[in-house]
Amino acid sequence: DVRLSMKPLAFAALLTILLGAPGCVTGQNGLTQHHEMSPLVFLEYLKTYDNGLHTYIVSQPSKHWVREEDIPRLIELLDSEEPCAGVMREPSGNVPGRSTVGDQAAYLIDGFKGRIYPPTLHSKNYTASQKDDLRNWWIVYQKALEPRR
Repeated sequence: DVRLSMKPLAFAALLTILLGAPGCVTGQNGLTQHHEMSPLVFLEYLKTYDNGLHTYIVSQPSKHWVREEDIPRLIELLDSEEPCAGVMREPSGNVPGRSTVGDQAAYLIDGFKGRIYPPTLHSKNYTASQKDDLRNWWIVYQKALEPRR
C-alpha cells in the first residue's frame, strides 16, 4: 500500500518542519553543526536551544568527536539538574524533549565510550546509578592508561 510506505517519509518531513533544519546552529561565531564546536561548548548551546520541542537534531553522527580531555569536565557536570535540550539522531521517531545538563553530559560520555556521537538514536534520562557507573568507568579507564603515560 502506497499510503503505508509514505508514512515514514511524511513523519520525517513533519519533524523537519516542526524542528527546523537538522543540527543547525547559528551562533554568533558562525558555527553550523554540532561537530564544529567542542562538546563542552555544545553542552552550553543546548542550555539555550529551543525549537519548540526542546530537541536538537543531529543529521550526521560524528566519530571520535568527544575527546578524552573532555571527560573530566563532563564527569563534574553529571549531577547538574540545569535544564537543556535533548538530542536525537535523524531519523529517530522518539523526540526526547527537555533534558538536563547532567543527562547530556552522560550522553556525551557514552559517545566517547562508543567513539560516535550521538551514541544512540536519542538521549535519555540517566539514573543516579548509571551516572555512578560512568564515574567508575572513568576511574578504571584512567588507571588503564597510567602505564602508557
